[in-house]
Amino acid sequence: MRKKSFIGVLPILFALPLFAQRGASSPADSAWLHNIPASKRNPAEVHRLIDLSNQYINKEGENITDLDMAWQLAAKAGKLSQHLQYDAGYQQSLQALCLTQIERGDSRSAWKLIEQAQDSTKAEMLYALQRYYFYGGQISQSLDSSILCLEKAATIAKSHGFVALEFHVRSDLATRYIDARKNASFTEQQARVVQLQKSVSSRALLGHYENVALYLFNNGVYRQSLDMALTGLRLSEDNKALKTDLSTAALYNLLGVIHFTEKQYQKSIDALTRAWEIYKAAGETNRIWNVCESMVYDYIYLKEPEKALEIIERTLHEVGYTNTNEEIAYLRILSYFQQKTGQAVLTEQTINRLVTLVEETGIIDAQLYNRIANFYLERKAFSKARYYLEKAVVQPGTPPHFQASVNRSLFFLDSATGNYLSAIQYLRRSQQLDDSMNNLDKEKQIRGLLVQYETEKKDRDLRLKEQSITLLSRQSELRQKDLERARLELDYETRDKQQQLQMAGMEARAKDKNIQLQKKNIELLEKDGQLQRNNLQQANITRNRSVAGAVLLLIILLLVYNSYRLKKAASVELDKKNGKLERLINEKELLLREVHHRVKNNLQTVVSLLELQADSLSSDALAAIQASQNRIYATSLLHQKLYQDDTISSVNMRSYLPELVCHLKQAFHVRNEIEFTVNIDSIDLDVSQAVPVGLIVNEAITNSIKYAFPDGHPQARISVSLATHANGTALLDIADNGIGLPAGVENGTTGLGLTLVKGLAEDIDGEPHIASVNGTKVSVRFKTMAPLATINNPLNPSNLQA
Repeated sequence: MRKKSFIGVLPILFALPLFAQRGASSPADSAWLHNIPASKRNPAEVHRLIDLSNQYINKEGENITDLDMAWQLAAKAGKLSQHLQYDAGYQQSLQALCLTQIERGDSRSAWKLIEQAQDSTKAEMLYALQRYYFYGGQISQSLDSSILCLEKAATIAKSHGFVALEFHVRSDLATRYIDARKNASFTEQQARVVQLQKSVSSRALLGHYENVALYLFNNGVYRQSLDMALTGLRLSEDNKALKTDLSTAALYNLLGVIHFTEKQYQKSIDALTRAWEIYKAAGETNRIWNVCESMVYDYIYLKEPEKALEIIERTLHEVGYTNTNEEIAYLRILSYFQQKTGQAVLTEQTINRLVTLVEETGIIDAQLYNRIANFYLERKAFSKARYYLEKAVVQPGTPPHFQASVNRSLFFLDSATGNYLSAIQYLRRSQQLDDSMNNLDKEKQIRGLLVQYETEKKDRDLRLKEQSITLLSRQSELRQKDLERARLELDYETRDKQQQLQMAGMEARAKDKNIQLQKKNIELLEKDGQLQRNNLQQANITRNRSVAGAVLLLIILLLVYNSYRLKKAASVELDKKNGKLERLINEKELLLREVHHRVKNNLQTVVSLLELQADSLSSDALAAIQASQNRIYATSLLHQKLYQDDTISSVNMRSYLPELVCHLKQAFHVRNEIEFTVNIDSIDLDVSQAVPVGLIVNEAITNSIKYAFPDGHPQARISVSLATHANGTALLDIADNGIGLPAGVENGTTGLGLTLVKGLAEDIDGEPHIASVNGTKVSVRFKTMAPLATINNPLNPSNLQA
């Protein structure tokens, strides 16, 4: 707490007797117990009270009211622990009470509480108290008191074998002896820490080397600081898990600073780069800016300002700053770079921004004061420079080399202002600090340690390579052994855990047996009542389920029956419609057959009339009548095929065309003078295509018989073919080997027969072609149409059936 109050101490004077002796409370003292429900009188409630007390203790910006509440909660936890005879809870309540008194600033009461605690708790309480003595605040800062607490805690931890606690206590004690300049005591503690290092984790040991190395460095003991830092780095390099630890980064940072003091700037950059990368991976923004500042100093001394600017920009781009302190660090580094590179205007702007931030935030930063003072000193603004230098020189915890730099700046300042006596004092002080740092033997030792570290590092790399080769050669054998050992260990651990579980189960059952016997009668009564309620409820559920099932079954049966009736009615109606459609189709087929038969008879009548008329006509008229007769016969024959075949909408060309050719042969009284060749594929054509095809064949054959062989021909031949193709087209060819057509007739087609051929071809969307090569050849290519009977329509019986 920041404020002390006598009122806050009053509860302590009344509460301390509660912890003076531990025994049975009087009836009056037990009145508080009635405020705690019986269900909460257990160790869990003790821990809850202690946790609440710690929350009030650790509350940010706590006041006396918070500490009073923390005290009351901890005291209540202690009383409940005594009532329950719960010793662990009682010791924790003492710790909470002790911390409350420390926060109040009452160290005397805290010591009284410490004396009441057991040794294990006492050591932890002493360890907590020493931090308050060391850092100050609520309790006056006292290095000797901090050391005293740690010495007592170390003695207790050692006597009781608390190895981990003793290690941490002695690690802090070593750093306190460094601050107290007690070298012999530091050496003694360090030796004890080395003895304990095998009993603690590698991470804890690395943290010890980090703390000790930093304390030694800040106190100007550079050789031992370097020795500790290198020992820690060796530990980190031998342990993969520690290579990215923050303590490793801190040691690399320290190593870089030591390299800088030895003017080994490139080695300093290498070490600082490792620290920068580890801090970046961990998100330690503030520490990254500190490392960046050291790297900028190195690059400036190496006369590589472009690399200095590069690391500043990289840090700003990849890390940035998240608070005012980090922004100040960035501006401090930037102002140093600008000043060293001669950017006077930019430097002044940056310094002005820094001064504004310092005034607004009241931040305390010795390095920042020194940076601002150096700028004003260079500008000969001596009063401002003195203001910041004097603030920097009085800041505690700064390393000797920084103190020497500030004292030199004060020497130059006093020399410039004519204050020579003060200047001499600052000069002597800076020389003393430099002498403590620049002792020749120390420099040799430091350089020797650095060389030794580099040599060991190279030797370690060589050994690692050799070990890798050896490991690769033995990998299979070791892997098998490891697997077998792991299996055995797993079996052993499994059996051990099973035994432990069995033992724990037996102990738990033994402890619960008495409680179970006491509760047995009540549980039996509750079970009987619950069983009756369950039976009644089950009976109700069963009855309801039966009724619901019967109703559901009845509904399902009604739905099934209704569906059956609907399907049956639909089936009867469908059968009626199918029968009606079949009768309509049959009547239509009979009607069509009758139509085709009557058309055929009418056409035969017309042919007979033409034959009677032909007897009284001249030769030209007779030829025209005969041609008409053949055309009508071709159509009549087609209708005959239609009513004779099963299908009434299509004609099979293999049956129709040969018979038509035979008729023409008889009509022109051609016996054996002309050889007819007929090659027809089995194809059914719709009536709309069959009639034109028949007429085309009639006209072409008639033309060939009449004109192709005027003087006779020993091998006269007429061929008729109809072929189908895969793409749905058909090719009709009528060819003879006669004299051919006169010149120019192929294209002009002046004759009536050829004109009819072309017109009929167009009727079926065909492509006619008439050629006169070794006779006459009439070709028509057309796309076949599906017969009407095969088209999917509702009157088709097959469709109705489907």
